[in-house]
Amino acid sequence: MDNINFRIGLQSLLRHRRTVRLNVCGFSIALSVVILIGLYAHRELNVNLYHDDVERIYKVSGWGAPYALAGTIGDGVAEIEAVTNVIAARNRSSLALESGKAINTQSGFLVVDPAFFRIFTFPVIRGNADNPLPDSRSVALTRSTAKTLFGSADPIGQTVMTSGLAGYGAYVVTAILEDVPVNSSIRFSLVFRFDPNMSYNGTVLSQDWKSWNCELFAKLVPGADPQTVNRKMQDEVRRRGNLKYEVERIVLYPLSDIYFNRPQVWTYFSGGDYDKVMIMVWVGIIILLIAIINFFNLSTASSMVRSKEIGLRKVNGATRGALIFQFLSESVLVTFLSMVIALLIVNLILPLFSLFVRVPYPGIWMTHGWEWFLLLGGSLFVGCVAGSYPAFYLSGVDPIRTLYAGRIRSGFGVVFFRKVLIVFQLVASIVILSCVFVISGQISYMQNKDMGFDREQILCIGMDKTITRHKQTFLSEVAALPAVRSICFTPGVMGSGNIGGGDKLSGEYHGEEKELWGQYIYIDTAFFTTFGIELVEGRLPQSHEMGAVVLNETAARQLGVDNPLELMVRAKGSLPDNPDGSRPMVSVVGVCRDFNYDLLNKGIEPAFMSIQNLESGLINLRLNVVSMKDAVRVVDDLKRIYQKFNPETPFDFAFLNTMLNQMYVAEMEFQLIFTLFSIFSIVISCFGLLGLIMFSNLRRKKEIGIRKVQGATIGQVIYLLIRGYLSYVGVAFVIAVPIAYYFMSQWLQRYPYRVGLHWWFFASAGAIALLIVVSTVSIQSWRAATVNPIKSLKSE
Repeated sequence: MDNINFRIGLQSLLRHRRTVRLNVCGFSIALSVVILIGLYAHRELNVNLYHDDVERIYKVSGWGAPYALAGTIGDGVAEIEAVTNVIAARNRSSLALESGKAINTQSGFLVVDPAFFRIFTFPVIRGNADNPLPDSRSVALTRSTAKTLFGSADPIGQTVMTSGLAGYGAYVVTAILEDVPVNSSIRFSLVFRFDPNMSYNGTVLSQDWKSWNCELFAKLVPGADPQTVNRKMQDEVRRRGNLKYEVERIVLYPLSDIYFNRPQVWTYFSGGDYDKVMIMVWVGIIILLIAIINFFNLSTASSMVRSKEIGLRKVNGATRGALIFQFLSESVLVTFLSMVIALLIVNLILPLFSLFVRVPYPGIWMTHGWEWFLLLGGSLFVGCVAGSYPAFYLSGVDPIRTLYAGRIRSGFGVVFFRKVLIVFQLVASIVILSCVFVISGQISYMQNKDMGFDREQILCIGMDKTITRHKQTFLSEVAALPAVRSICFTPGVMGSGNIGGGDKLSGEYHGEEKELWGQYIYIDTAFFTTFGIELVEGRLPQSHEMGAVVLNETAARQLGVDNPLELMVRAKGSLPDNPDGSRPMVSVVGVCRDFNYDLLNKGIEPAFMSIQNLESGLINLRLNVVSMKDAVRVVDDLKRIYQKFNPETPFDFAFLNTMLNQMYVAEMEFQLIFTLFSIFSIVISCFGLLGLIMFSNLRRKKEIGIRKVQGATIGQVIYLLIRGYLSYVGVAFVIAVPIAYYFMSQWLQRYPYRVGLHWWFFASAGAIALLIVVSTVSIQSWRAATVNPIKSLKSE
């Protein structure tokens, strides 16, 4: 009997092709979007959680860490099973063989200690799994990197030329690692090993306590208490280490916390945004609900077409259970067909999607059990949910009434429920469109906001050791160019957050000790002139005042002193210690206006600008050019001078404004993806509205014919058919605006600088929804209104 009902359901789908096409189109688009969002959310929420014993893996220090810290706590704290330093670089590395073949890797490289492979689960598929990197001239490659470079040849023992921590050189391939999983934020193509005996910052690396440029990861023994370990680590550092002020920063953070951008944790392996993931999950749920609502509405609205079929089947003995099974079978078949099409769509656009989110997602080629579960289980679940209401509604109709009247009468409850569903679709669409406008407005606001310094016409050039050796001569030739107004050095890109480091300012004010945490930014004397930063108190520092400090307004305010210029602070940087081993005291010579040394999604914190002799970082040139031709000429002149002093290194430059705009790529990607998914939600809603107006016009075709015979114009008929939908838009707008306002006001709280929730954001969303509804409904209404009324009246 079930087979008969299934065949009847299949035949019914073939007869009602119009309804099936609308449902399949809407469902396939919705399911493809939901699958993409599901892949994205699953990856984001499970990043780094695949490692064995992940609950025992921690990051040590919410900032960086000096290299020597690992050995100190690893030897002195029994609860630490293994500890490793890690330095990561995302820039592409060049790998070359002696034969001359070369490739560029895509995921950067890591430099690690041997314990790295005891902490993290990166399987060794070739080489010694217990000791993949036996010495500092070893390198481990991922499977795909090895295959690209060596093909089918055995890579173990081969020599490759590349760049590691110590510079360019030859390394021996000692291990091949499985490719890094998609759900890992620790990404690499190569892995090198630290050389603890190498010279670094004037000392042996293993004894370096000054440079906080490593990330430290530890694996605790089973059952260890993190709070106890925190206390023991700090005690051990005080006893055996060489940290004076930063000991309280030596605490554990779970590995599960490092991916999402937690405010208390800095790490190179972050990049996720939990709020954005949840927003995308809710968008996916809304899109799926809209598609299911379309199925509800189209199935109940098309009931008039199937009224006699249902009545005859019930008169001939079909039970309600048999009819429910038939309708559910139809729904599952439609969903299955939509799911197959959705998987094809996903595989086609997945490479582009991977490019947007900068994560390589593999295609869905039905080679894993979860893929079959998605196809079959998803089709069954969504099909049953979507078809449940129509099945129970249509199977319960009175056969005598349907055979007599020729259609199923929709009771008040059914009609009201259908109207509620239509309004829900429109509310969801208006809310999502409002969010699109607010998000776009916030990103535009951040890109154009005044950062407190002049970012226009600043050209940045990398300064390597060769340029440093000829620094004065190089600068003299550059300064002689007519378009160069001023030159200064910074450790990193101004306004990007990597220009300084967190540290404590410690000093005295009339005999009273003063301390304040903030950002120490090493600068030269031309910093304020080059970036156009004004001083509100004091004066510009002079070249002979090494270590002298300029505070920003926030620091001066939080220090709580009457005259910041009378404050003496302990020097930082390269200034030598006093004979008794204490740090020398230097003057605060000025207070400057607050400026955004970090990205605009972070507020302004206390900043201490300290005059130093910078040997590396960026050269910032303030230019005076009036045309693109002038800019090209300046770049050519700079390239000529640069290659004169450093002919072996490519001339690398960028304009500051361009680099700062690129800092918001993740925000713009989120805006683009959210906008695309919002468009999909509107398109899916249009499929439902299109189907409803088609069936509504079919039911009212005799009424339309009579009205036209009695003199109604085409415009009057169109208005008659669409006015109900206009009221739906009005009701939906009234409901949607408070919802969108609430959620967007909450979302904007994450930004210290935010755009206002202007009325036109919501009005524009409502206007677009109205335009879409009017366009969709008017096209079908115009077709119905232009039909010859004689044909409409003679059709039955």
